[in-house]
Amino acid sequence: MRDLGWAASVYGNPNSTDLLHIPLAINAGLGQLGKHGSLISKEHGSNVRLATVVTDLPLATDEEVDISVDDPTAPTAPRTDLSWRESAELGDHQCRGDRLGASGERGDR
Repeated sequence: MRDLGWAASVYGNPNSTDLLHIPLAINAGLGQLGKHGSLISKEHGSNVRLATVVTDLPLATDEEVDISVDDPTAPTAPRTDLSWRESAELGDHQCRGDRLGASGERGDR
């Protein structure tokens, strides 16, 4: 950007700057705010590290996204209706919100 004549400032470490990365990332449409105070991305979950570039370069903008992090009925929500043992027996199905029926077939909950 600087080589093209545009001003640019880079902010990497969120603990060493007064710039708040998470609200900027939410406004940019990168994810939603989780209950734990971190950004949750549809692609990467909460495993994101943010950095910010502030510039006067004209850029296209995106809008905030809704990936249903507050929706307990979303397919990726943890199961709360099962005991620990039942949850462990379902294995990866628990993560997707699927339930095995009495006949062993998969069904939506």
